[in-house]
Amino acid sequence: MANYTQPHNPDHEDSPEHWLNSALIFARAIGLMLQPNQGVVVGLRGDMQCPDPDKVSNFVEHDKVIVYCSSNMVHIIKCDEDIEEGKIVWILNEDDEDLQGFNKAEE
Repeated sequence: MANYTQPHNPDHEDSPEHWLNSALIFARAIGLMLQPNQGVVVGLRGDMQCPDPDKVSNFVEHDKVIVYCSSNMVHIIKCDEDIEEGKIVWILNEDDEDLQGFNKAEE
């Protein structure tokens, strides 16, 4: 198993509980930083995969996702649009998962 949560300790091996705890902490931090209906484009690297909203245990092939905050929850959806990683986007219609409801933030 990999060591993502305690890289300063070479003898440590992460458990699924370590990953879950880290993910929950990061999701909480992101939820505190983002405004309602505001999101950020994230490029997927390494072990990251895009969750498939229709199949709980499956993932879909995508290079990018949008992480956004709505109703005090952090959501992750696929990003098919040609939007640069790190760009801020605003959700105009939360039910529109093909990203037609997204606008790039003004720079």
